Amino acid sequence: FKQAQEEKAAFLELNQALQRKLSDYLRTVNKKSDDQKEAEKTVTDQEQRYFKCLAQVNELRDELRRLEAQYDNAAMEMKKRFEDKERK
Repeated sequence: FKQAQEEKAAFLELNQALQRKLSDYLRTVNKKSDDQKEAEKTVTDQEQRYFKCLAQVNELRDELRRLEAQYDNAAMEMKKRFEDKERK
């Protein structure tokens, strides 16, 4: 009977030690999982900001082309007026 009690105490002690190890392991895994999720979120945020910046660059290029065409037309109109004035 005494031997059975000693074995029971040893098993309880072993059980507690293993549960502590399991608890530590699960905390580590959860921390890694949280870090991985944070890294994925950061990558996603960076991708979104990158695509937003690309869209802005394209919009600004289009605006620049439109303004260049507008200024070219204005310059040609002024040149035409000047030439007409010179002929008179």
